[in-house]
Amino acid sequence: MDTPTQMLLGAAIGEAGFSRRLGGRAVLFGAGMGLLPDLDLVSSMLGEWTSLVHHRGWSHSLLVLTLITPLMGYLGYRLGKRRTPYAAWTLLAFLALITHPLLDVCTSYGTMILVPITWKRFAIDAVGIIDPAYSLPLLASLVWSWRLRKRGASGRITGHRIAAAALALTTTFLLAGLGITELTRSRARSDLAAQGFAVDEIRATPPPLFTPLRRVVARDADGTVMVAVVSLWSPRPYRFLRVDQPDDPLIDKALATREGEIFTWFADGFITARVERDASDGTAVVHVDDHRYGLVTQPGWAPFGVRFEYLSEDDPPEAILKEHHAGLDVTSEIAASWKLMFGN
Repeated sequence: MDTPTQMLLGAAIGEAGFSRRLGGRAVLFGAGMGLLPDLDLVSSMLGEWTSLVHHRGWSHSLLVLTLITPLMGYLGYRLGKRRTPYAAWTLLAFLALITHPLLDVCTSYGTMILVPITWKRFAIDAVGIIDPAYSLPLLASLVWSWRLRKRGASGRITGHRIAAAALALTTTFLLAGLGITELTRSRARSDLAAQGFAVDEIRATPPPLFTPLRRVVARDADGTVMVAVVSLWSPRPYRFLRVDQPDDPLIDKALATREGEIFTWFADGFITARVERDASDGTAVVHVDDHRYGLVTQPGWAPFGVRFEYLSEDDPPEAILKEHHAGLDVTSEIAASWKLMFGN
């Protein structure tokens, strides 16, 4: 999830499990450990393609984080001026570090938690990349605990229980989100089979803010993509938009480039492409879009993609990552999401 939420999670772990033993520093230390894996964002300084490959990679590996835990525990031990147990700081570091990639796996972005064993991106689509319904209970518990800590020992004990309750609540929220995703996937697979669409892969990704909604994206072995935006209360069968993949040598050439392979891997194969040719000068552009994300009002619209620009059809293309913003009406999107959430 977003970095502030990861810091809140680490801080809540510090408050719930360690503040009584390690003091208030445990909260700050937990927040710092929750932040640490996202420092891989500095890879963007090496280029956007490098960032696309390495973000949520090595720094999110369960093996790597486990290996650095003793060092992080020692930093916490020094933070506590060596007056509190090293083992407790190490356990706090481990829990705050490990829960970061595990929470990221619950989103739809994809996280390489098993590097270097495999570079597969794992995502279970239980929660949006940003979801205040998850973040705000953690924030509220920490603010409440901080206020209670001013009251002395009894306040610290109460704060510990409040943070633990917030962690239990947010974990339940993740499990409920996973249940919604699996139910939606099962229903969508059944509806697509009834329509004669042979599903090869299917995802049901949650949007920000509107937890009961899911964007269902399925593809067959030929690369044809079917998209629908549904809620728990949507009437059956689900209504899908079909996005065909044209057969064009320029598309094949673009996807065979290094950038094309990276983007296909990044999007988990849920891509479509289209070609624009300019007959006047012989140039062409191949647009490749990531359909894991989109809008309720425009299901076929994709916010992320790549432009492969050909100066001529015989030359290799130049690949440019892009974000689409045109046509995005936030007010209409929120209104449509609200209606759809209740089955309208």
